[in-house]
Amino acid sequence: MKLFHKLRALFRKQALDREMSEELRYHLETQTEKNRAAGMEPDEARYAAYRKFGGVEQVKEAARDQRGITWLEEVIGDFRYGARQLRKAPGFATVAILTLALGIGATAAIFSIVNRVILQPLDFPDSGQLYLLQETQLSTGKTVPVAPATMLEWRKQASSFASVAGFVGWNFNLTGLGDPYRLYTRLVTPNLFPTLGVQPILGRTFRADEAEAGKSNVLILNHAFWKNHFGGREDILGQTVRLEDQPFTIIGVMPASYEADTGNAAAYAPLANIHVHPDNFGDHWLQQVVGRLKPGVSPERAAAELSLISERLAQTHPDTNRDTGAKMTPLLETRIGQAKPLLLVLLAAVGFLLLIACVNVANLLLARASSRQKEISLRVALGASRARVIRQLLAESLLLAFLGGLLGALLAAASMPVLLSFAPPDLPRLGEIHIDGRALAFSTLVTLLTGLGFGLVPALQSTRIDLTGALKDSGRGAGESRPRQRLRNVLVVAEVALALILLVGAGLLARSFSHIQHEYLGYNPDVVYVSRIQLSSQKYSTDVARVAFTDRVHEQMVGKPGIRFHAFTSAFPHHQNPSMAIAVEGAPESDPAKQPRAAYAAVTPDYFQVMSNPLLAGRWFTERDVATAPLVALISKRFADLLFPGQNPLGKRIAGGDLVNPRWAEIVGVVTDLKSEGPTGNSLPQVYVPFAQLPIPQFMCVERVVEGTPNPTAIVTAAIHAVDPTIPVPPKLVCIAEYVANSVSFQRFALFLFGIFSGVALLLAAIGIYGVMAYSVNQRTNEIGIRMALGAQREDVLRLILGQAGRVVALGLVLGLAGAFALSRLLGSLLFQIEPYDPITLVGVAALLALIAFLACWLPAQRAAKVDPLVALRHE
Repeated sequence: MKLFHKLRALFRKQALDREMSEELRYHLETQTEKNRAAGMEPDEARYAAYRKFGGVEQVKEAARDQRGITWLEEVIGDFRYGARQLRKAPGFATVAILTLALGIGATAAIFSIVNRVILQPLDFPDSGQLYLLQETQLSTGKTVPVAPATMLEWRKQASSFASVAGFVGWNFNLTGLGDPYRLYTRLVTPNLFPTLGVQPILGRTFRADEAEAGKSNVLILNHAFWKNHFGGREDILGQTVRLEDQPFTIIGVMPASYEADTGNAAAYAPLANIHVHPDNFGDHWLQQVVGRLKPGVSPERAAAELSLISERLAQTHPDTNRDTGAKMTPLLETRIGQAKPLLLVLLAAVGFLLLIACVNVANLLLARASSRQKEISLRVALGASRARVIRQLLAESLLLAFLGGLLGALLAAASMPVLLSFAPPDLPRLGEIHIDGRALAFSTLVTLLTGLGFGLVPALQSTRIDLTGALKDSGRGAGESRPRQRLRNVLVVAEVALALILLVGAGLLARSFSHIQHEYLGYNPDVVYVSRIQLSSQKYSTDVARVAFTDRVHEQMVGKPGIRFHAFTSAFPHHQNPSMAIAVEGAPESDPAKQPRAAYAAVTPDYFQVMSNPLLAGRWFTERDVATAPLVALISKRFADLLFPGQNPLGKRIAGGDLVNPRWAEIVGVVTDLKSEGPTGNSLPQVYVPFAQLPIPQFMCVERVVEGTPNPTAIVTAAIHAVDPTIPVPPKLVCIAEYVANSVSFQRFALFLFGIFSGVALLLAAIGIYGVMAYSVNQRTNEIGIRMALGAQREDVLRLILGQAGRVVALGLVLGLAGAFALSRLLGSLLFQIEPYDPITLVGVAALLALIAFLACWLPAQRAAKVDPLVALRHE
C-alpha cells in the first residue's frame, strides 16, 4: 500500500500527461524484480507488475476531480504532450511537416485559382440570372454572332427575360490628349449596364434616346483608363475628347470591379442606329448578347421560348433564318471557357499529390509507433483505455497537420505571384486571383482532414497490443506484426499508384507539347512582326485615300536596315480572322448555310514574301491588280482541294459575302496553307484578295526582319508618322511568336504544374519506398542473420528483399495504370496529336517509376546482404 500511496501522490503533483515518468517506471521495474525473486518467469513477472497497478485509472480520476480538470484541459494537455514528443524527434517532425506543407500548400494555391475562376459568382447582382444568348447553325451546331434584328425580336417576344442587351467592339483614334491613341471601345446598347446591374462610380449610364443618330456622341470610361489618362480626376464629367475627329462628351466612369468583364475595352459608347434595318436577319455582327431572366423563371422555360421564336423567324424569313436556332448559356460558363477542364484536372492532380504526402506521413507514423510500442503498452497496462491512447496519438497527428498546414499556407501565399506569372494571359479573372478567406477556410478543412486521415489508421493499428509480447526485452527481434506489415505495404501500393497517375499525366502533356513545338506553321513566326493601324474614317473616307496611304508608307519602308519585306493585311495568323461563305461560279445552287466557308484577308503584294508563303500554281498579286482592274483572288491549297478536287482551279471564279448579288473574282494563284489559328487550331481554308481592290480602314502592317534584328517598332513608327503623324501606332510591334506562345499557353501551364507535381510525387514515392524497405530490413535483421547462419548466400538475401518489394511495387504499378486511364481521358482537351492511352508514355513512365523504386529498394537490400550473423544474433 505504501507503493500505491506514493503513486497517488505522484499523480497529484504532476500533470496528467506525465504518466510515463521515470519514477513510475522505477517502481514498476522494482515490482517486476520482486516477482522474479518470488519464482516467476521474466515475462510473467513483468505482466504481474502491470496488473498490480490496474487501479491507477481510478487514481487519475480522483486527481482530476480534486484539481477540477476539464475535458478541454485534457485536450490541451494532449497537445502539449504531443509537442514535447515532437521536440524529442526533430528529424521525424521536420520531414513530416515539410511533406505536409508541400501537399497542403500546393492544394491551397490551386484551389485559390479554381475558387476565383470557377466557383465564385460574377461580380454582378444576382449574376446567376445572367445568360449569354447566341444564334446557332442548326446544320452544324456552331454558334454565330447575333444579328441585331434577332436581338430586337428577342426583346419583343421573349417574356422570360427582364431585359436583353448587346455590344460590339470597335477601335477609334482618340486625339486631343497628347499623342494619338488607339482606343478600343465597346459600342453597347443603352440598357447593357442596367441589365448587368452595374452602376458608374462617377456620372451616369446611357439614356435610351442616346442610341439615336445625332445623340450618341457620349462616352463612359473604364476605371483603368480614367486613372492612367486622366489621373483619376473627378472633374472630367462634361469634358470633350475627339474620336475619329468627332467630339464625344464624357458622362461617367465605371467601377474597378467591372474591369474583368471589359475585354480590355477602355471606354463605352452607345450602339447607334441599331433600329435602322429591323428586318436584316442575315447581318450577324453583334459580339455578345446578354439576357437577364425574370425572377422565378427557369432557364428551361426561357430556352424553350427562344426556340419558338427561332421557329417563327424561320417561317417568316426563310432566306436568312431557315438554318438558324438559338442557344443560352450561363454567363459564368462563357467567361470560364476552356479554363474549366484545365483547372479541374489540376485540382485532381494536386489532390493526388496531397494523398501521396498523407501516405508518406502515415508510414512515418507507423514506423514511429513501432519504436514507441513499449511506451504505448505501458500506458495500456497502467489502465489507459484504447480510446484515450488513440486520442493522444491523434493529437500528435493533428499538431503535425496544423504545423504543416500553417507552413503550407505561407508557401501558397508566397508562391502565388510566381504561379500566376506562368498562368495563361487569357485565364479568366486572372487579376482577381488571390488567397482569400474561402481559400484559408479550405486550407483549414484540408489540414483537419489530413491530420485525421494520416493519423487515424496508424493510431488504430498502434493500439492493437499484445502486452506480453510488447513488453518482452527481446521484442526488438521479434519483427513487425503481420497486420502492420500489410498496412505498410498497402500504403506503399497506394503511393506508387498515385505517383504513376501523376507521372503519366506529365508524360502525356510533355509529349503533346513536344508535338506542338515541332508543328510546322507554314512560316517562321520568330522573324515576323505585326502592328495594328486604324485610319480615321473622316480623313480616309475613300478607297483611293487608303491605298495612297499604304503606298506612301511602303515607299518609306524600302531600304530600311533589318527589314527584308513589308506589307499590309486586314488579317494575320493567330488572330480572329473573319470568314465568309464562298460560292463557285457555275456550281449548282445550294443552301447558303451549307456553303463552304473560308477565312479571307486583303493583302498588299509583298505579304506572301513576308510570310514566306510559296506559290504552288499561277501568279502573285501585282501592282496592276487595282480597284479598276477585274477582281482576282489567291486561294490556299486546302481550299483548292475542297472546291476543285482533281481539277485545275486557275481561271475559275468565286464570290463571297453577298451571294445574292455576287462579285466574282478570278482565281489567279494557289499558295501553301498557313496555320492561322496556331499549332493546335483547326484553321479554315484561306482566300486572299488584293488590298487595292478591298481597302478597309482597319488593318495591320507586317514586317519580315533579318534574324537577330531588334524589334523594328521605331522604324515602322517613323515611317507611318512621316506620312501622317496623327495616326496612333502601338508602342511596340508584336512578334507573331508571342501569339503562337499565347495560343498554347493553357497546355504550357498544365505541363508546368504537372511537371512540378509529378516531380514532387516521384521524390515522395522514392522516399516512402526507401523508408518502408529500410524499416523492414531493420525489423528483420535477426531473421536475416539466422538465414545467413544457416547457409543463405548474399544473392539469396538480395532476392528475398527485392522480391518482397517487387511484388508491392508491381501491384502499385498495375493499379496506377488503371487510374492513369481515367485521368488521361480528362486530359484529352489538352493533348495534341497524341492519344490519352499512348502506349509509349504508359510503358515509359511505368519503367521509370519501376527503376526509381528498384533503386530505393536496392540500398536497404544491400545493407541486409551485409549483415553479420553474429552481430544480428547477439541479442537473441
